[in-house]
Amino acid sequence: RRGYRVEKLEFLSEPGIYIPAWVFVPGARTSSRAILYVSDRGARVDGMEFGPLEGLARKGNIVAAIDVRGIGDSRPPHQDVEGSGEFRHVDSLETAMAYMAWEMDESLFGMRVEDVVRGVDYVLSRPDVEKTGVRLIGKGMGALWALYAAALDPRIEAAVCDGGLLSYRSLTSVDRYLHGADIFIPGVLQHFDLPQVAAAVAARPLALLSPVDAMKRPVNVSIAEQVFEPARQAYTKLGAPGSFRLSTRDTEHDPAARIQLPAPVTENDPAARYLSLLGGAWEPRP
Repeated sequence: RRGYRVEKLEFLSEPGIYIPAWVFVPGARTSSRAILYVSDRGARVDGMEFGPLEGLARKGNIVAAIDVRGIGDSRPPHQDVEGSGEFRHVDSLETAMAYMAWEMDESLFGMRVEDVVRGVDYVLSRPDVEKTGVRLIGKGMGALWALYAAALDPRIEAAVCDGGLLSYRSLTSVDRYLHGADIFIPGVLQHFDLPQVAAAVAARPLALLSPVDAMKRPVNVSIAEQVFEPARQAYTKLGAPGSFRLSTRDTEHDPAARIQLPAPVTENDPAARYLSLLGGAWEPRP
């Protein structure tokens, strides 16, 4: 492709489990610090021309987009017999895989987080990237995989979690939700919730972009800030309050969501927005 090339490959996550990856290598690089990208839509979707991965590559960044097990090109070749309607996820292939994992005393969610960490191993093994660390972007369900991976692996030096669930607690206060069993961890609320996972990332830069509620609707940023107050406190105690950021895309109805992005970054340029959020500290909200 013009201005960059795409390497399509696989790496070993654990014996018998190969993870597909699309690696975008720009012709002219502005940084040798690599970006790892994970999404529940799969690398093939976001890797199309004019997509966010192309935007990141054309701005001079090496980007490795991986399909964790069961996603994208690693999705099982079985017909998905999910039903119709809003709650079709109840009988989906994703739900079936999650229950199969639990029957084997495993966790589909945990295995996917492990795949992300193995993705960090792969990226740092490349001779064309810096070995100091990796920047991470997670989108959709990938936002939660990225959040957990960042908490577990200090080699992830900055992370953006785009469109992830606000909290597990938010699912317990409603009688229905659109999130599948594939993001669940049995008994998790007996120990922690997502704000505590975010606090474990401190003081590395972390941006939570447009978190969603039980019905996958964007949450008002003021509500999200209340939920993630434990994370903000953790960053403040470590002297890095500007390294934790919450925002939404609904700047029209949620004025508090507006971020002062440096020129020439605009809201309509997702790659530039991601790079701005990965860049380090921001001015903390008053």
